[in-house]
Amino acid sequence: MQCFDDADEGRIDPMKYLLYVMSQHRELEERDNLIIIAACEAAAAAEAKSDEASAAPPRKRARRREPQVLREETIGEMQQMKYTDTYWYKNYVQSPNLTNNKFKKKFRRRFRC
Repeated sequence: MQCFDDADEGRIDPMKYLLYVMSQHRELEERDNLIIIAACEAAAAAEAKSDEASAAPPRKRARRREPQVLREETIGEMQQMKYTDTYWYKNYVQSPNLTNNKFKKKFRRRFRC
Protein backbone atom coordinates (compact mmCIF):
# COMPACT_ATOMS: atom_id res chain seq x y z
CA MET A 1 0.00 0.00 0.00
CA GLN A 2 1.48 3.29 -0.98
CA CYS A 3 1.06 6.34 1.22
CA PHE A 4 1.73 8.87 -1.50
CA ASP A 5 -0.90 11.05 -3.06
CA ASP A 6 -2.33 9.99 -6.42
CA ALA A 7 -0.81 13.01 -8.06
CA ASP A 8 2.86 12.87 -8.94
CA GLU A 9 3.76 15.66 -6.55
CA GLY A 10 5.37 13.28 -4.01
CA ARG A 11 3.21 14.27 -1.07
CA ILE A 12 2.06 11.77 1.56
CA ASP A 13 -1.68 11.25 1.82
CA PRO A 14 -2.54 11.43 5.57
CA MET A 15 -5.48 9.01 5.32
CA LYS A 16 -3.45 6.39 3.46
CA TYR A 17 -0.60 6.85 5.94
CA LEU A 18 -2.99 6.43 8.89
CA LEU A 19 -4.41 3.21 7.38
CA TYR A 20 -0.88 1.92 6.81
CA VAL A 21 0.17 2.63 10.42
CA MET A 22 -2.99 0.99 11.79
CA SER A 23 -2.46 -2.13 9.66
CA GLN A 24 1.15 -2.39 10.84
CA HIS A 25 0.01 -1.97 14.45
CA ARG A 26 -2.60 -4.74 14.03
CA GLU A 27 -0.01 -7.08 12.52
CA LEU A 28 2.35 -6.45 15.43
CA GLU A 29 -0.41 -7.10 17.96
CA GLU A 30 -1.40 -10.34 16.22
CA ARG A 31 2.23 -11.47 16.05
CA ASP A 32 2.74 -10.62 19.73
CA ASN A 33 -0.40 -12.54 20.68
CA LEU A 34 0.77 -15.57 18.71
CA ILE A 35 4.17 -15.43 20.41
CA ILE A 36 2.54 -15.19 23.85
CA ILE A 37 0.21 -18.11 23.08
CA ALA A 38 3.10 -20.25 21.84
CA ALA A 39 5.14 -19.43 24.96
CA CYS A 40 2.22 -20.33 27.23
CA GLU A 41 1.67 -23.64 25.42
CA ALA A 42 5.36 -24.50 25.71
CA ALA A 43 5.37 -23.67 29.41
CA ALA A 44 2.24 -25.77 29.98
CA ALA A 45 3.79 -28.72 28.13
CA ALA A 46 6.99 -28.45 30.17
CA GLU A 47 5.00 -28.27 33.40
CA ALA A 48 2.95 -31.32 32.41
CA LYS A 49 6.16 -33.26 31.72
CA SER A 50 7.63 -32.29 35.08
CA ASP A 51 4.37 -33.27 36.83
CA GLU A 52 4.46 -36.70 35.18
CA ALA A 53 8.09 -37.18 36.17
CA SER A 54 7.48 -36.09 39.76
CA ALA A 55 4.44 -38.35 40.16
CA ALA A 56 6.56 -41.28 41.31
CA PRO A 57 4.87 -44.18 43.06
CA PRO A 58 4.64 -43.81 46.84
CA ARG A 59 7.57 -45.11 48.80
CA LYS A 60 7.10 -48.41 50.55
CA ARG A 61 7.74 -48.61 54.23
CA ALA A 62 10.98 -50.34 55.02
CA ARG A 63 11.01 -53.12 57.55
CA ARG A 64 12.87 -52.46 60.74
CA ARG A 65 16.45 -53.55 60.46
CA GLU A 66 17.13 -53.75 64.16
CA PRO A 67 15.36 -56.47 66.12
CA GLN A 68 13.16 -55.37 68.97
CA VAL A 69 14.60 -56.18 72.36
CA LEU A 70 12.95 -57.04 75.62
CA ARG A 71 14.36 -57.25 79.13
CA GLU A 72 14.01 -60.78 80.45
CA GLU A 73 12.26 -60.56 83.83
CA THR A 74 14.00 -63.50 85.50
CA ILE A 75 17.57 -62.89 84.30
CA GLY A 76 17.44 -59.14 83.74
CA GLU A 77 19.26 -59.35 80.39
CA MET A 78 18.14 -57.89 77.08
CA GLN A 79 16.90 -60.50 74.61
CA GLN A 80 15.39 -60.33 71.16
CA MET A 81 11.63 -60.00 71.32
CA LYS A 82 9.57 -62.88 69.94
CA TYR A 83 6.31 -62.42 68.09
CA THR A 84 4.51 -63.98 71.06
CA ASP A 85 5.67 -61.12 73.28
CA THR A 86 3.97 -58.42 71.23
CA TYR A 87 0.93 -56.48 72.38
CA TRP A 88 -0.97 -57.49 69.24
CA TYR A 89 -0.38 -61.21 69.82
CA LYS A 90 -1.46 -61.01 73.44
CA ASN A 91 -4.67 -59.08 72.64
CA TYR A 92 -5.84 -60.82 69.50
CA VAL A 93 -4.41 -64.37 69.68
CA GLN A 94 -3.66 -65.36 73.25
CA SER A 95 -6.61 -63.84 75.04
CA PRO A 96 -9.13 -62.04 72.81
CA ASN A 97 -11.97 -60.35 74.68
CA LEU A 98 -14.86 -62.17 72.98
CA THR A 99 -17.49 -60.97 75.44
CA ASN A 100 -17.02 -57.29 74.59
CA ASN A 101 -19.09 -56.11 71.60
CA LYS A 102 -16.81 -53.11 71.02
CA PHE A 103 -13.81 -55.43 70.71
CA LYS A 104 -15.70 -57.66 68.26
CA LYS A 105 -16.67 -54.71 66.09
CA LYS A 106 -13.12 -53.35 66.06
CA PHE A 107 -11.75 -56.80 65.20
CA ARG A 108 -14.17 -57.20 62.27
CA ARG A 109 -13.27 -53.76 60.88
CA ARG A 110 -9.53 -54.38 61.10
CA PHE A 111 -9.43 -57.92 59.77
CA ARG A 112 -11.98 -58.12 56.99
CA CYS A 113 -11.46 -60.57 54.17
